[in-house]
Amino acid sequence: MSAAALLGLLWLGSQALVPVVVREAIDQGLVPGEMDAVLVWSAALLGLGVVQAASGTIRRRLSMHNALDAGFRTVQLVVGHAGRLGAGLERRVDDGELVSIGTSDMTTIGNAFDVVGRAFGAVVSTLLVAVVLLDQSPSLGLLLIVASGSATK
Repeated sequence: MSAAALLGLLWLGSQALVPVVVREAIDQGLVPGEMDAVLVWSAALLGLGVVQAASGTIRRRLSMHNALDAGFRTVQLVVGHAGRLGAGLERRVDDGELVSIGTSDMTTIGNAFDVVGRAFGAVVSTLLVAVVLLDQSPSLGLLLIVASGSATK
C-alpha cells in the first residue's frame, strides 16, 4: 500500500505541477531570443507527462493487486471461520448468507485498499497546489484551502 501511495503522490503531484511549468515556459519564452528557455521548460513538461503516465499506470496495477489480495484474504478468513464452526453453522446462518457476507466484505475491503494510492496523492497534490497558489496569489490560495476544508465536511 505504501508503494501505491507513493505512486499516487507522483501521479497526481506531477499533474499538479503542469500549470506551474507551463507558466514558466510562457513567462521565460516571451523574451525574444530565449528559445533555450522554451526548450528547457518543454522538456520539463514532457518529463512530467512521462512521470504522470508511468506512475499512474503502475499505481493502478499496484492498487488492483492490493484490492484483489485483500479481497482474497477476506474470503480465506470467512471460509476458514466457517470451516471451524462446522455443522453448527447451518443452525446460525441462512442458506446463501455466508456467501453474501463473504462477497460483500471482499468487495468493500478490496475497494478500501484500492483507494489508498489515489487518496494519498489527492491530499498531497491539493496541498501542493495550495502552496503554489499561496505563492502566486495569497487570496486565491486561501480560497482553495477554505473550499477544500468545507468540501470535506
